[in-house]
Amino acid sequence: MRNLRTNYLAISLLCTSPLLLAQVSPAQDDKIAPDTAAADTEAADTEAADIELLAPEPAPTNTDANLPAGNLQQPTDADLDPDFNKNGEELKPSQDPEQDPHNAPSIDAVPENFLVGASVALTVPHVRNLALESVFFHNYGVSLNYGTVTETISNLAISVKHTDIRFRWFPWKSSFFAGLALGQHTIKGELDREVAKITGATQKVAIHGTLVASANYFVPQIGWFAIWDGGFTLGADIGYLIPSSPKSTFTSTIANPPAGTEAEVKASKEYIDMKGDLESAANTFIAKPVPLITILRLGWMF
Repeated sequence: MRNLRTNYLAISLLCTSPLLLAQVSPAQDDKIAPDTAAADTEAADTEAADIELLAPEPAPTNTDANLPAGNLQQPTDADLDPDFNKNGEELKPSQDPEQDPHNAPSIDAVPENFLVGASVALTVPHVRNLALESVFFHNYGVSLNYGTVTETISNLAISVKHTDIRFRWFPWKSSFFAGLALGQHTIKGELDREVAKITGATQKVAIHGTLVASANYFVPQIGWFAIWDGGFTLGADIGYLIPSSPKSTFTSTIANPPAGTEAEVKASKEYIDMKGDLESAANTFIAKPVPLITILRLGWMF
């Protein structure tokens, strides 16, 4: 009996299955299919967008054959703006002109820190002056000076020689200066006279006197010393020569004096006057303070 019941249920299921499948009409299948396709398409698009966001960016293409692959250099500030150096740091006016060509001064605008040259001058009382000049940093100057001159006044021959070193200070870096000279000058005077009355002499006796005097000196001074762009120099100055440690030596010669009359010659009025004139000329120039004036100085520096 149980087997019959089981067989009956199986046959019933087989008979009703086609009826259940037929309940789902073709119109419903067509309605459900488009909705399912749209949902599948939207899901696929979302998944593709997520994959694109997660994907790494491609390496930049290297167009320079000299650079290794994947090492493309980006333009720097130096490439875009010439006021920046290769490290991207802003250039300053004080930097090396080779690093900052835009701020490099021209040659004409660069001041000379050290100049040397020579000059000649007309002075009083030394008359002629030759100098080796130097100027540095437009503030200071040093010169070595030498001069000599020989003059004859009546029967008095005078020669003057001087050497000194001069320091200049240009307080405003202009032509005006204040300075000081340190040196030595020497004067040599020669004079000829005749002594008329000498015991035993039948004619006048000729005498020749020579005096050499020298002194150290220093000269505070002010002046004007201009230097043109081409190197030409023009100047003048005034100072006060103050001597120190003057000394003098007098010598004389007597031409063919009678025997035993040399002392008589030296005691004569002519001899004494000759010696006095030489000492007076030397003392005026050597022993007394006098103005020292450079009337005109011309030179060249480079």
